[in-house]
Amino acid sequence: IITYHMKEEDDPSKPEESKNSEPTNNKTTEKSDSKETSLENLTVDNCPELASMLSNKAEIDESYSSFATKYKGRIIEFDGRIDYCAKHENYNTRFDYLVSSGDYNPDHQVGPSFKFEDVNYYDLNTDLDTVSVGLNVHIVAEVRSFDSNSGLFYLEPVSVTGR
Repeated sequence: IITYHMKEEDDPSKPEESKNSEPTNNKTTEKSDSKETSLENLTVDNCPELASMLSNKAEIDESYSSFATKYKGRIIEFDGRIDYCAKHENYNTRFDYLVSSGDYNPDHQVGPSFKFEDVNYYDLNTDLDTVSVGLNVHIVAEVRSFDSNSGLFYLEPVSVTGR
C-alpha cells in the first residue's frame, strides 16, 4: 500500500483563499508577541505584585516568598538604593550587597532587603565608578529566592546604574 501525503495548499477540499492564506504565520506572530510580553521586565507599572511588595512596610512578609516562587527566573526592575556592602568571605574582589527600593535613608526602609551575593564589580554592569552605600540606583535583576529565616530576598544582578 502506498500512502500519499498532501500539503494543505494542495487539498482540493479547501477553498482557494484558505489555500493561499498563512494562518501559521499569524499564530507564530501572536505567539512571539505574547512571549515578548510575558518576558518583558517586571516593573511597578506592569506588575501590581511587584508594586505592592516594594511598598510593603513589613521587613518580612509571606508575600515575598510567594512572589519569589511565582517569578523565579524573571527579571525585575525598580529604583532602589545601596544599603550595605561587604566583602564576600575572604575575597578582595567579591562582594555581598544589600539593596532595597526607594531613595536612600539609613533610618527608613520599605519592602524587602534584596541581596546580591558573591558578585564582583563587573557583575553589576554599572555605569558608576563605584557602587557604595548611600547611592540611589536603578536596579535590574533576576529573581532567585526568598529566605524566610533571614528575611533576605536573593537576586542576581543584571545591571545597577546611577539615577
